[in-house]
Amino acid sequence: MQTVNERIEWAKNNPSFCPFPYNTTDVRRHSSNPAKMDIICCCNVDTNKFTISHIDDPFKEIKSSMEQGYLPAACWRCKNEELQGGQSERIRSIIALNANEFPFDYNRNTELRIKFSNFCSLSCRSCSTYDSTTFAKITNNTDSDFLSQDITEIDEYWNFITTNIINKVNDCKFFHLFLIGGETLIQPGALKLLKWCIDQGLAPRIGIKLSTALSVNLSEELLNYFLQFKSIWFGMSIDSVGDNYQYVRWPVKFSKIENNLTRMLEFKKSFLSIDSRRQFDFSLDPVFSLNNIFYIKEYLDYWYGWFNANESITFLNTTLVERTNFLDIQALPVRYRNGLKAILKECSAHPIFDRYLDKTRVMQGFISATINELDVWDDNDDLWNFYLNFTAEFDIRTNTQFSILNSKLYSLLTDDDKSNFNNKLANVNISKPVSLYFNR
Repeated sequence: MQTVNERIEWAKNNPSFCPFPYNTTDVRRHSSNPAKMDIICCCNVDTNKFTISHIDDPFKEIKSSMEQGYLPAACWRCKNEELQGGQSERIRSIIALNANEFPFDYNRNTELRIKFSNFCSLSCRSCSTYDSTTFAKITNNTDSDFLSQDITEIDEYWNFITTNIINKVNDCKFFHLFLIGGETLIQPGALKLLKWCIDQGLAPRIGIKLSTALSVNLSEELLNYFLQFKSIWFGMSIDSVGDNYQYVRWPVKFSKIENNLTRMLEFKKSFLSIDSRRQFDFSLDPVFSLNNIFYIKEYLDYWYGWFNANESITFLNTTLVERTNFLDIQALPVRYRNGLKAILKECSAHPIFDRYLDKTRVMQGFISATINELDVWDDNDDLWNFYLNFTAEFDIRTNTQFSILNSKLYSLLTDDDKSNFNNKLANVNISKPVSLYFNR
């Protein structure tokens, strides 16, 4: 089962199976309780519906449900995403497994995920205070400041992480550390952990995975550490191109992303030159929302040219979480959907899907599903109004302009909507916190 398409089909035909509870332990601080350590198998698991009752196997109930043929209640987010045609974390996990990890063997693969802190230099519009210190500052929502403390500074977490590595690295054929931020590349704890693995002589047996916006320069120290490990996988959160990129992932400009991509390719050559049997993989993990979906053709055009000039990269689209449904495409009023459908229908025949089908199957599926969903979703005036409120707040606080950096959507607005939005701009009070959750 090597191709992306084959894996997607396999996942759909096995709707109750997910690798996470069998091979993944995710450790992070609880979003609102400074004293609580969250041990989960997947960031999509609903911790309100998931209780650890078996210390020896915290995911016993989840696995039992899956083996009986159904996803447990705690996995409802993945189930809903798949019903809506999206690529859930469950499906993404099956796609992302290395080719040599199939067929899936419960005892061959282990992954330890560590979310170090929410330290991040970006304030992406689809983010949260849990994932970015800059977002918390921009939106004036700093009630979770404890999340900025790197968990490797806390003895309980450090002992849990290092003990898990020592216990598991010798018990399976493929052991990975998945490093998570904030922005992973600037986490002090990531450097500390990599150095510890090297000092313990474990690096040659460990693969490194990490998620990054690639918006900060990779330090020479970090790159030198990476050279010691068995494999590298970068999940790159690059959601747009050109000027629209800065609107989605403020304050970085796309030119910096391009420079870092070039440096990544150079580093890949160095990494593989040490031993050509080692693996170095990328994936593109874009999140599409009302802030960038109208630029999807430019996005595909850019990557088609990049693939032709460099190498192809697998698209693994991620989806917005339920708390940001006001940014989702479903919030777009029916009166504006024909313009978007025309763009998406043109994109569905983009040459990137002919030439690089296996790398872009997930993106192609997303476009097809979105076209269908635009005909199904009803108008939701409250959701649209919340989007305009949120956009006005962000525009003022980041000195950016909807009318310029997301002009393809703005140009479709009626005079009434433009007037409504301008009134919201005029009434932004930056001393007050931004409302982050839509509650109907």
